[in-house]
Amino acid sequence: MKNRVFSLILMSILILSVFSHPASALELPDEPFHDDFYTVSFVDYDGTPISEGYYAYNDTVNVPADPSRAADETYTYAFSGWDKPVAAATEDAIYTATYTETYIEYTVVFKNYNGDVLSEKTYHYGDQVQLPADPVREADEEYVYNFKNWSPAVTAVTGSATYIAVYDSRRINGSGESGVILPDVIINDDQYTVKFVDYDGTVISEAVYNYNETAVIPDDPVRAADNTYTYV
Repeated sequence: MKNRVFSLILMSILILSVFSHPASALELPDEPFHDDFYTVSFVDYDGTPISEGYYAYNDTVNVPADPSRAADETYTYAFSGWDKPVAAATEDAIYTATYTETYIEYTVVFKNYNGDVLSEKTYHYGDQVQLPADPVREADEEYVYNFKNWSPAVTAVTGSATYIAVYDSRRINGSGESGVILPDVIINDDQYTVKFVDYDGTVISEAVYNYNETAVIPDDPVRAADNTYTYV
């Protein structure tokens, strides 16, 4: 009888021991299980797609080659990286390209009628140009010159440019005073030398004219008679 009672007690102890530790035979993972896929996109500064991929949780993301951005009138652009660090896939993500801007320098030159450089400066797109002091052209034997304007007309900067000085000219009369205003004189504009010569090449008159200017005809010359002929 005693042995039967002892056996029942021992069995009860064993049963209680098993049910007091129900999870001892099953260990769960520390992290939850993920079966989702994530969309990771790379886009340019203006939203243009560069690449897109689908990744499982914690996958390494493939980064595309560095993009480039074309220069505009004001800047050149160099790729400087993505807008945030590229990380393993844990959610949908969009990475945007960023760029470093560098001003484009434009050169503006002012020249005198003969090509001499009066000023040369660099500007950025849209800047207002600083005009140099009005240039001077020395008088010659026939004309005095007064600065008129620049050719072409000076405008805000849209690119490199060269401006040439334009002058009004006045013919000097016999007394050394300036006379009638002649058309604009630019070193590259055509001017023509008109000569009237005698039969033997002797110069009767010579003058410089602008295009389409009326030449002044000298008085009729005279040729002296010789032993054989008289001349009209």
